[in-house]
Amino acid sequence: MIKNYLKTAFRRLERNKSFALINIAGLSLGITCALIIFLLVKHELSFDGFHSKKDRIYRVNTVWTRDGEVDRSGASQFPVAAAIRSQFSDLKATMINYVKEALIAVPNGTDTPSKFQENEGVVYIEPDFFDIFDRTWFRGHPSLLKEPYTVALSESTAKKFFPNENPVGKTIRMNSECDLKVIGVVTDPPVNTDFPFTVLISYSTQKALGYFSNMENWGATMSFINTYIFVPEIWSAASFNERLTAFAKTHLDERKRKERSYEVQSLSDVHFDPDAGNYTHVTSRTSIWALSIIAFFLIVTACINFINLATAQAVTRSKEIGVRKVLGAFRAQLLIQFLGETFVITFLAIVLSIGMTEMILPLVNDAFSFNIRFNLFNDPLILLFLAGLAVVITAGSGFYPALMMAGYSPVSVLKGGQSSKAGGLLVRKGLVVLQFMIAQALVIGTIVVFRQMDLFQTTDMGFIKDAIITTNIPVKDKSKMQTLRNEIMKETGVQNVTFGFAQVASGMRWTSMMIYRGPAGKTYEALADVRCGDEFYIPTYGIQMLAGRNFTASDSIHELVINETMAQKIGFTNPADAVGKIVYVFGSEPKPIVGVVKDFNTGSLRASIYPTILAPRSKDYRIMGVKIDMKRAKILLPKIEAAWAATYPEFLYRSQFLDESIAGFYEDEQKISRLFTIFASIAIGIGCLGLFGLVSFMAVQRTKEIGVRKVLGASVSDILMMFTKEFAVLILIAFLIAAPAAYVVMNGWLEDFAYRISIGAEVFFTAVMLTIIISGVTVGYRSIKAASANPVDVLKYE
Repeated sequence: MIKNYLKTAFRRLERNKSFALINIAGLSLGITCALIIFLLVKHELSFDGFHSKKDRIYRVNTVWTRDGEVDRSGASQFPVAAAIRSQFSDLKATMINYVKEALIAVPNGTDTPSKFQENEGVVYIEPDFFDIFDRTWFRGHPSLLKEPYTVALSESTAKKFFPNENPVGKTIRMNSECDLKVIGVVTDPPVNTDFPFTVLISYSTQKALGYFSNMENWGATMSFINTYIFVPEIWSAASFNERLTAFAKTHLDERKRKERSYEVQSLSDVHFDPDAGNYTHVTSRTSIWALSIIAFFLIVTACINFINLATAQAVTRSKEIGVRKVLGAFRAQLLIQFLGETFVITFLAIVLSIGMTEMILPLVNDAFSFNIRFNLFNDPLILLFLAGLAVVITAGSGFYPALMMAGYSPVSVLKGGQSSKAGGLLVRKGLVVLQFMIAQALVIGTIVVFRQMDLFQTTDMGFIKDAIITTNIPVKDKSKMQTLRNEIMKETGVQNVTFGFAQVASGMRWTSMMIYRGPAGKTYEALADVRCGDEFYIPTYGIQMLAGRNFTASDSIHELVINETMAQKIGFTNPADAVGKIVYVFGSEPKPIVGVVKDFNTGSLRASIYPTILAPRSKDYRIMGVKIDMKRAKILLPKIEAAWAATYPEFLYRSQFLDESIAGFYEDEQKISRLFTIFASIAIGIGCLGLFGLVSFMAVQRTKEIGVRKVLGASVSDILMMFTKEFAVLILIAFLIAAPAAYVVMNGWLEDFAYRISIGAEVFFTAVMLTIIISGVTVGYRSIKAASANPVDVLKYE
């Protein structure tokens, strides 16, 4: 019997190729999008879920509270991990300093070693890391990482550095600065981890190198220094947070305890926290939910499209159903037959979507910098997802048309009439409204995201971001930096050169508390973003001076320039009044304020402007910025590279324009923008297929009416207008429902940004007009075909 049902279903599809192709195309589009979204969501939710102790691993975050405002950071101070190990003997703690990149030189038996620029994966790490996180050692043992100048390599990195050799015992040179002995090889980090470490250097090495003079200082907080702990099962996160209160009292003085506290954050939350961040990328849970909802809506849209096309075709099958019933077919048998036809279409659509996913996924990975894998037969979750889709789509798409057709009265249809149930026009119009509600909501979302991205690109950040080239400074040697500056400044078109700890706007944060003891014994405290740079830093980046002067040349911090917000934090509404005041920073060092600059953004526009300090400190300079005349860019860029290479011949040159670097702040939003565009286009496309089905149904239903109207003098344009008006009303109804819902959702998304657009009437007008134009083309094509039919042939047939 099943064989007979399937044979009948395939014959039916063969006789109605156009409807079958439209149905399969619509479903396969929806399923492909849903499958890709499922793979993406599955990938993001799997981050660091493979660690055997994942449920007991936490990050120690630092929380600052000032003036009722709370600021959270995943960073911690250098001594935190050691202090936790000392105070809580029944747990494990480890400190991580993720420097991300380094130049590695490997001896190869010649005078010139092989050089490898590692752009990610370089980390200073303690042996305790391997007591908490799962990384298997092929060679060596974690205890060997206690010694300075030792390093472990991931398996693939070891093969890259030492092909066909045992790397253990060999030496590599880092940044032409120090030699590191390879003491072990560990497994490669999986793609779904926020700890992508491939060059694991002993944590004690940075102390031996004298990188940080404040490694015992509880005051300095740097974004790349993090503490992770493993808590025994007898402790909950809440109970350990209470213990951290006592911990802070033990190690922080009274002043620090007023504004700083600690909290633990579950490892499962680290990947989804945009405030605290991680070592790879942050994906907000809101984005995960949004993508999941979009996948659901696309499937719903495809199912609606199927229903409209199936019911449009149902009228032509009424006599077939009448004959089947007269010959003894039961209603249940007809239901099974029609559901079987739906299942065949769904199955073919799923097969097609699997092939489309195989082809499209590499393009998606390249376009969006994803790392999604599609292993159909090695991942039971994917098979389960597709099986679930097959059941849901078959039931959701096929049940209503099957029930409607199986309910035809054989007497009525064999007499040439149609069952009253064949109408159901109100249901189909309702489905079209739902379809275009989804499409228009996605269109509105796309427009909002595009406009927000445009705001990011055009908002004045308080400094010059155009025509500035930035590059790294690999060796902190003042004389080399001065030589490099002199060489570059000789070139015509170079307007200025500066050195600093970080770019003027950077994802890297260095914070320190600033204290001002005002009149009448009143004390002001503010956590400041520190921007260390030379005396050319402010003029190169075009930061506007409001009062006082720039700091003078110096190797160390001897005087400060602050921004407007910092001046206000310490009690000065007039910037000029802050000039000359003595403040305390970096512990208890008194420094004079010599100038106040206009506010500028030291990070992305997601956050408000931070209180900021600018000061010289040459030993921390890591970035060079060069302001050029863009008309001479083609000439200047190779000359700047040549000067840099002559100064640092053992290193590899890499550069980037500042505006490109700032655009990278909004990479996630750019991805969302492109995804919204793609999915909105697909939703409208599937919706237009649904419109085509409904117009086809109405054209069949109203064939006689159209013929009579034409005999009575109606033109093709009159009949076209008759159809168009009906669908314009449906789209407007869909818009009236979609607009407020989309406004609420997108306004909530915009609340994550300190700088955001307002959603005005033009957004909704653009969305509804775009939908009307696209759908109008679809309606017009099918309506003109119906209106152009010869009325003599139509009425003769009737």
